[in-house]
Amino acid sequence: MKEFLTKTREFVVHLFSAFGLLWLLVEISVFFKQDALAAKVREFWWLFGIIGLAYAIYKSMPKWEYECKVPNRDAIVFLRNQDIFKIKGSLIVPVNNCFKINQDGNLLTSNSILSQVVKTYFDSNPANLQNDINNKLSGNFYKDYKIDNREYKIGTVVPIKVNKTKFYFLANTKLNAQNKSNCDDEMIETSLNELWVYLSDCASKRTL
Repeated sequence: MKEFLTKTREFVVHLFSAFGLLWLLVEISVFFKQDALAAKVREFWWLFGIIGLAYAIYKSMPKWEYECKVPNRDAIVFLRNQDIFKIKGSLIVPVNNCFKINQDGNLLTSNSILSQVVKTYFDSNPANLQNDINNKLSGNFYKDYKIDNREYKIGTVVPIKVNKTKFYFLANTKLNAQNKSNCDDEMIETSLNELWVYLSDCASKRTL
């Protein structure tokens, strides 16, 4: 109900804005052309209604894409309502900070991005991706990121390349005693900050 009222208010505001602009243009024209133009304009009052209504509908339609410049950075962020696998570029995939790909054995039954990645790029076999990640984590680069034998720091990033597609697996959740991922606002903020640092230092300049 609240969303409906908000949308209705936006529609009314856009409608009156359109009428106001059209009326201003008419008033300016009439000022110079006097009564002859005013009489002519009155014959097409219905056209003003159509134009105003069309403008209000257009402005009230939901947006499919937003764009914003990152302050003090040579980067632009796009928010799109789109199939992520149809966007050309590298894909950032959230995982738990243990980097356990199929921690509860039900990965392939979920609709998560991680599940779709495994199905599409790793032959629907989580073990294939797990082996690639384990090989990366065994390198010296990740010694400072490791907390214990099980966990890594929130914000740890593991890059994996499959053919021409680059993936960045980002640790942004923790596993509880039941092997379920838990996340809070602090983890999200920390992981995004660490991701930005990693991409700035290690990633190539391409769409992410």
